[in-house]
Amino acid sequence: QQDIKIPEWDKHSSVAAKLDLQINDGKNDISVDGRLQMQRDVVVRVLVTPLGLMEAGRIEFTPDYVLLIDRMHKQYVKERYENVEMLKKNGLTFQSIQQRFWEEYKKNHISLMLGRMSLGIDVKKVNYDAKVDAQTDVSAKYERVSMQDVLSKLSGILN
Repeated sequence: QQDIKIPEWDKHSSVAAKLDLQINDGKNDISVDGRLQMQRDVVVRVLVTPLGLMEAGRIEFTPDYVLLIDRMHKQYVKERYENVEMLKKNGLTFQSIQQRFWEEYKKNHISLMLGRMSLGIDVKKVNYDAKVDAQTDVSAKYERVSMQDVLSKLSGILN
């Protein structure tokens, strides 16, 4: 009987890493620092930390919802996948997003298309089996807004 070698990245249930995030909306291209946190079958989270100093925002994918937090404007969006048109149009579910992130992070690069917006993530300094919170609690100080409101603000930042 032959021993099956399990790749190092596949032995772990959680991963945290530093990253460089490139966002392109078809007109503009910006790069920011960030962090990636993943716990298999629980969460895929990207935190945006310009200059590595403080968190400006995050996007969190869980089996039940997608959460987008805009820390600069103290707003958030929390929606089920079927209620986010851009995800529906692109056939993105938690399973497909999780699969993409887990397969591609080991190559030190993750690509994701969200409508006309592309995300390129260069992964560095991976920490295996890091403690990853299962979900983010949003402060009562934050206003819940529609996905369109947040995307409009992001468009303004990119333009």
